[in-house]
Amino acid sequence: MPYVKGYTEPDKLRRLLKGYEFTAPRLASTLGCSTATAQRRLSDPASLTVEELRRINKRGHVPLEEIREAL
Repeated sequence: MPYVKGYTEPDKLRRLLKGYEFTAPRLASTLGCSTATAQRRLSDPASLTVEELRRINKRGHVPLEEIREAL
């Protein structure tokens, strides 16, 4: 049987952020951090803190229910 890579939880969150068109500059302005830090957060969404997820919800206008589903 061939190997099929499954999606992990950070992949769901990454797809959610990309679906809402979060780029590194936009995420940096939403979180109030540097562009390099935002790029690291986009490449590894598991490193996002709870406070950063709240900022994405409030400032980035991503519904909390969708964030919860991605986690």
